[in-house]
Amino acid sequence: MNSQRVSVVIPAHNEAGHIAQQLRAVGGQIADLEVEIIVVDNTSSDGTGSVVTSLGLANVMVISCQDGRGAAHARNHGVLHATGDVLLFCDADDVVADDWLQGMIAAARKYELFGGAVNTSSLDALRPDAVSDRFALPRDLDWKPWGIS
Repeated sequence: MNSQRVSVVIPAHNEAGHIAQQLRAVGGQIADLEVEIIVVDNTSSDGTGSVVTSLGLANVMVISCQDGRGAAHARNHGVLHATGDVLLFCDADDVVADDWLQGMIAAARKYELFGGAVNTSSLDALRPDAVSDRFALPRDLDWKPWGIS
């Protein structure tokens, strides 16, 4: 990766209560970088998109995805609007670590596909029933390697 242009895509479905924390965490890391943050409002009925807009954060845009086809589709919809050379994904109901963006950019300089550790104890602690072993990576992937971050 030679360029510093990065697109962070965040799908969000009814995350009005969490999205501000994630946007502040990501936005606080973009000081010397060319970063756009794309929040994909995925059929929210709680005003998630309005909450994002009301924050008035630089480099943040809200894209509407109202077809109700899930988070993966919302991520792909966000990618259609991305202008970065590197695509990063995180979720609206989590908070990235203080060095997440720098770590992801460093990984992008060396690898085509990368991921990071998943912390299920911050916002997910508010919904312990939502946390499971779904974050464990399978050991045998016959078709393609993947990561979660």
